Amino acid sequence: MKKTDIFYLFFILFFLITGTSYAITGSSDRPMKLTADELPWRILQQAQICFNDGNYADAFMYAQQATENRKRECDWMLYVLNKELKPVEVQKAGDSLSAITVLLKKRESNDALDILKSVYNKKNIDYFNDSKQKVFEYIQSQYNYPEADFLIGRIYRVEGEYSIAEKYYMRALEHSDALSIPNQKYDILYELAHLSEVQQNHDAYEKYLLLIVSGDQLYTDKTMLSAMKRTLRNKMNGILDKFFLMYRDKNIISMDAFFKLAELYRERNDTEAALMASAYGVINAFTHIYTIMLQRDPNFEYTDFSTFLAEMLKYRDIQEWVQSKNIWQEFADFADTARQYNCPSFAGELSAALEKSVSDQNLRKQLQSKLQPTVNQ
Repeated sequence: MKKTDIFYLFFILFFLITGTSYAITGSSDRPMKLTADELPWRILQQAQICFNDGNYADAFMYAQQATENRKRECDWMLYVLNKELKPVEVQKAGDSLSAITVLLKKRESNDALDILKSVYNKKNIDYFNDSKQKVFEYIQSQYNYPEADFLIGRIYRVEGEYSIAEKYYMRALEHSDALSIPNQKYDILYELAHLSEVQQNHDAYEKYLLLIVSGDQLYTDKTMLSAMKRTLRNKMNGILDKFFLMYRDKNIISMDAFFKLAELYRERNDTEAALMASAYGVINAFTHIYTIMLQRDPNFEYTDFSTFLAEMLKYRDIQEWVQSKNIWQEFADFADTARQYNCPSFAGELSAALEKSVSDQNLRKQLQSKLQPTVNQ
């Protein structure tokens, strides 16, 4: 029996079990409060553990259960709030959350107060603008559980069921406003990009990568784009040092997407697009490393790129990150693309700085081979 068949078997068993449970407990219109072990996040946590262990059938079952329990949790929250807000005394407070909260405390409506507290923990109280209605709308939006959809999508992707995986990814993306960690939206987009790449859907691949970088303020600043092009073309000595002095970008989430876009554009022989995507990615990497170095040594100040690299090599964990993200190669590709785009001064200075700093002999030979045309130009 294939693993995907096992998924469907668990799927059927899951709904048989939950359906029976509903027949027993759901005959009443009154939703029941979840126990600590039934909380959606706790069950999804178990699903994630199973997924990490390669136990995809159980991961699928737990993720489905987490989705169902999320709906049950929202049903109970809305039921309690509606019940506690029915008394005439509370209704007189109108839509004012602050006035309603005072009355709920007076009436010792602890369940309702706990619900409001849990909502405020997820969204700042100011988000609701002192509006009871906004709390109800927020809870209703939580019926969707994008984290669970995302995990189910990953399960199907591992099993090679790409069309089903995409369906769950898209559902998770559609309801990304309900994510507990908003930045997980980018994880979903990266997965969609990877799925498109595997299926050789290059247009979709580019689309999802562009969606990832669309939130990057440096990338969306067209004035800055023009300034960067002028800087790269500048033939004055020390232009490399000036480049990294002028441009910084702390949005590290975009880095991998920029590098992937640069590779895609190089394959299309679109040198200008490849250069700029590579530039943004390199600036992301530089800023990330520089920020860590400043945390370690607040007195360190960037003066030139070669000194920056020498300082960077003092930290083993930074070196490991650079190796894991293939940053040396990305810098080398940046220099090579700059050479092709007729930026000889910048490309030459970057090539020379890199060759002095790389200590690994195999990587050094690889970089020298790629950068030699730039050095000799």
